[in-house]
Amino acid sequence: MKRLSPFLFVVLLVLALAAGCGSKPVPDWKMGGFNAMESYKKNFLEGDERKADLYFELAVREIQKSGDPDLLDRVLLTRCALRTAALESLSPGDCLLSGWKHTKENENYLAFLREGAGKADPSLLPPAYRKFADALEAGKIGPLNDAVAGIDDPLSRVVASAVAVKAGRFDDRTLELALEAASREGWKKIVLLYLDRLEALSREQGKMEQADRLRRRQEILTAPLK
Repeated sequence: MKRLSPFLFVVLLVLALAAGCGSKPVPDWKMGGFNAMESYKKNFLEGDERKADLYFELAVREIQKSGDPDLLDRVLLTRCALRTAALESLSPGDCLLSGWKHTKENENYLAFLREGAGKADPSLLPPAYRKFADALEAGKIGPLNDAVAGIDDPLSRVVASAVAVKAGRFDDRTLELALEAASREGWKKIVLLYLDRLEALSREQGKMEQADRLRRRQEILTAPLK
């Protein structure tokens, strides 16, 4: 299995836990939900929105069979984590079920995605984000980038970089860390987004030659080769 973000791993672990535990067969909804969530994540990050939407709807239908609203909350939060990685704005109604009393952990994770460390309790975050949340709150870019670089999981690293961007506490290295992680995984949508953001930052800083190289790199990645 590929490495997963800690938060997504919790979701998928719940779905797949029975796979290696004893002789009981794995319920169809667990395997169906697990596979659909993995396919959703892959297609979203690579930029195939149509397939991503189809797999997300399938995952929701499968996980609804469990009758567990907290698990469905985590599925919605996973979608919002991916949207955060893609530097998209979040609507709370898209990230948690309406009319349901949410767990503190789920509410805290949403606060982290939307507002960074200021509104989130680091102790309730997935462990991979805790040092980063402390560094983000402190506001010093060097230690913040060190914390991002210290996150092993590629998706969590991109999410952390995106949270820093939303908070306005980032530099070119913050963006490069997300870009490097996405590039290694082949997440073309994320690669192009962070190349574009790096280009814009380079132009703001007057680094026109570097900005032009970044623009050319985007063109190469999106145009058919002759």
